[in-house]
Amino acid sequence: MTFSVAAWREYAANMARLLADGPVQSFGEDPAVDLVPTTGHAAGGRVVLCSPHPDDEAIVGLLPLRLRQEADCRVINLLFTLGSDRTRRGERCREAAASSRLSGFEVLLAAEPEGLDRLSLRELREDRPRFESMVDLVASRLTDLRPDLVVYPHPHDGHPTHEAVAAIVTEALRRRAQAGAAAILAVQTECWRQLQQPNLLVGAGAGDVGRLCAAIAAHAGEVARHPYHRRQPVRMLENAFRGSELVRGFGSGGESPLFGELYRLGIFDGAGFAAAAAAMLPASTRISLGSLRALAGR
Repeated sequence: MTFSVAAWREYAANMARLLADGPVQSFGEDPAVDLVPTTGHAAGGRVVLCSPHPDDEAIVGLLPLRLRQEADCRVINLLFTLGSDRTRRGERCREAAASSRLSGFEVLLAAEPEGLDRLSLRELREDRPRFESMVDLVASRLTDLRPDLVVYPHPHDGHPTHEAVAAIVTEALRRRAQAGAAAILAVQTECWRQLQQPNLLVGAGAGDVGRLCAAIAAHAGEVARHPYHRRQPVRMLENAFRGSELVRGFGSGGESPLFGELYRLGIFDGAGFAAAAAAMLPASTRISLGSLRALAGR
């Protein structure tokens, strides 16, 4: 190992150049690149990914992506909003469709024709009838879709829309359970604020990271103002660094993935969200809904 400041300065400079340039993007031309969404019956089960905005599904979507690819799961990206800029909503819907061709997810709006509007936790707390109507809407969507796994932001994700989605989905799941529905797998994600107690580190190979970067880049209007698709690998490097200690325990050692995504896995039943035991799923280990149920003790 070298302790040369100059050598590490060059290392950082090379990384900065890579992040600044990125690859030349091309979509929809190579059939080997696109993943056809699995519609209708899927042997691996159904996953509903609750996305506050178009692009969230690609930022935090490693687990659904791996379930789509490795277990033939049907993944439905349930879009809660198309963003606050009304002039961009049509474009953002088209970008979500382009992104879905790369991830293999279906796209479904939580409410037609433009998703839910003015979605912030503060406003919903001040307007209980509106909150109740949104919970009823999402509960109805979940009843129709019959998911085996629901993926949604954690309650303190640091963004008003993300936290509103978390509150709506949590209440919809609670009512579903109280109505006698079977317990369901649930996974909480982190985007703007880190999970306080992540219990699942999902590893990723370079191929999956590249697919997620491309899926984010398909949201062209968003990355034009902030090229965060180029930073996704760095984000996932940091996730793996944190997760190797947070999930397995500080000082535990052992091999860790190079890239990863952190989640909080559990079972949602009549008593609420019950967290699973801590686990790491390397990129080399095939995953399925069955393996997640085993981790959750079901």
